[in-house]
Amino acid sequence: MRSYFLTTFLWAAIILVGCKGESNTKVDEQAINTEEIAEETASALLTDTQWKNLKQVTFNRDANKIIASWSEFRDVDTYLKDAKNINRSSLAPYLEELETKYDEMMEVKFPDKFDVPQIKSRWIVFKTHLLKLKDKASDSRYKDEELQEGLLLILGTFNSIKTQCNEISSASFENDKRIIETSKN
Repeated sequence: MRSYFLTTFLWAAIILVGCKGESNTKVDEQAINTEEIAEETASALLTDTQWKNLKQVTFNRDANKIIASWSEFRDVDTYLKDAKNINRSSLAPYLEELETKYDEMMEVKFPDKFDVPQIKSRWIVFKTHLLKLKDKASDSRYKDEELQEGLLLILGTFNSIKTQCNEISSASFENDKRIIETSKN
């Protein structure tokens, strides 16, 4: 009888020691997985190379004069420059704020020269890319590469808006110049 209790106690001790070591291993694995996830979400979505390869459009002198009085556009432009540092965990709130800035800009009257279909249609494309990425950002099934692609589409669309603003302001300047020269003759 005494050997039965001794054997039972010995087996219980072995099982407890074995389970205790196993639970520590699981906790350690969970801590490592949590650290890996934190590292993945802490790094910026866009690499330095992707940012450098993105065409950075600046306004020409004529477009700059028009944009100077359009504070809502400047707000969107400034906010998009922060996209370089966005990571996966901050993408959804970033896009939420960007959508708010977009909506504020669309509520005000566009400057006359930029109140044209060529620019307004590009803003619609911008909003479409923004909403698509906003949906993806809140879904963990999407990989970082897909989010990068969406962010690059938004930035590329914004650059096309800036390019179109440059073209329209230059074309208007050249056209005005031609009219003035014609009226002098």
